[in-house]
Amino acid sequence: MPLLECHSSPLWGIWKIDETWEELLLQLDCRDEYSDVLERFTSSSRTSELLAVRLLLNLLLNSETSIAYHDTSVPYLPNLSYHVSISHTKCYAAVLLGEQPVGIDIEYRSERIHRIKSRFLGFDAMN
Repeated sequence: MPLLECHSSPLWGIWKIDETWEELLLQLDCRDEYSDVLERFTSSSRTSELLAVRLLLNLLLNSETSIAYHDTSVPYLPNLSYHVSISHTKCYAAVLLGEQPVGIDIEYRSERIHRIKSRFLGFDAMN
């Protein structure tokens, strides 16, 4: 299980995806609930990212829970009061949970990041 980071205050973690989507699926208890994910995505890397997010969330909460999405595509946890933020990119997945609205973004380091850094970094961080 390639968990890179896990913290409790606030509750967040980062997963390095070394497994295939089939290996990730085998680690989930309620495999049947993920059939929509398997049908929706033809890309194995995208499927792996989404399943890794589910595993990471389960690890952080110490139980399997479902993720739902508002009409605006914002994720939420139907049975919990936590706010959730999810991010994934090229073999990494990140989840942040908080009592207030939260946000996390993980990006693969590339030239694209330098072009869009003003969208997510403050002035001090860019200099």
